[in-house]
Amino acid sequence: MDTLSGRNQRPVQQRTVAHPAQPQQQAAAPQQSTQYRQPRHEAPKKSLWKKLLPIVLGVLVVGALGFAVWSTVFGANSLIDGGKYQAVFLTNGQVYFGKLKKIDNNYYTLTDIYYLQASSTGAENAENPQDTAQSNSDVQIVKLGTEIHGPEDKMVIGSEQVLFFENLTKEGKVSQAIVQYKTTKK
Repeated sequence: MDTLSGRNQRPVQQRTVAHPAQPQQQAAAPQQSTQYRQPRHEAPKKSLWKKLLPIVLGVLVVGALGFAVWSTVFGANSLIDGGKYQAVFLTNGQVYFGKLKKIDNNYYTLTDIYYLQASSTGAENAENPQDTAQSNSDVQIVKLGTEIHGPEDKMVIGSEQVLFFENLTKEGKVSQAIVQYKTTKK
């Protein structure tokens, strides 16, 4: 009678009685599954990666900027003593002396430029012409710009052409020759 009054409106589940000769059939009404479903692991990894990606990119950008600043402050420019002359050794075997400054990672400038020129006063050593100890060579310093083509006293050098450079001491023969050249040319 409760069904007629509408108070208890629960659906009635049908039960099936298993027949000994037939396998038991499940009821037509849906039943809840008792199997445990494992959560999908792909979704948390993707969301974790999406959360970490901006952090990783931020760290990389800050690291790159930090390296750029560090290399500018403590890179080649910090090794160049602006109060001294530098000897710049190039890949083609030439050596120039002057005031070196790094423009960027690709170029240097060299100003107040000098180079050495050997003039032989006697018979040259046939075995090794660069061995000045055994030949009577006089080495003199030459100011860039006195050549026939009249270059300016500024040279832009690609960094890939520079093997290495050295700061010269004021007591060195090249530095003293530059000072002497400047005093005699004034």
